[in-house]
Amino acid sequence: MALIEASVKKTMAWTGLIRTITPILCGTVLFIALIVQTKNYLTHDPSRINAVTNLIKAMKADTIAAWVFGVAGAAYGLAERRGKQRAIREKNKYQERAEAEDGYRSSSGLTPEGTTPEEVQAEGG
Repeated sequence: MALIEASVKKTMAWTGLIRTITPILCGTVLFIALIVQTKNYLTHDPSRINAVTNLIKAMKADTIAAWVFGVAGAAYGLAERRGKQRAIREKNKYQERAEAEDGYRSSSGLTPEGTTPEEVQAEGG
């Protein structure tokens, strides 16, 4: 049993690392692609340099940073939500067994997938 627990901890550590590194790598690749495309765009017609310069002037560093942090925050929130739903799905089989053995025990009312039941959403709760 201890071997399984150690394996699960190791897997969870790697999963967390991958979830952290993936957005950084994707952002880096997109940034490099943007630079390469801009370079290709400028080499075809030097008069386009003025248009790109105006675009860069219009984009302030604080606006760019706000977009980066906003998108990163939204991605983190979505990943956390999916992780919690996954944990609830895994826990559900044990919870069903415990509730079957104890008639006074009840769950939080979430579906087995970890989402709010549709009838509760329709009531606005």
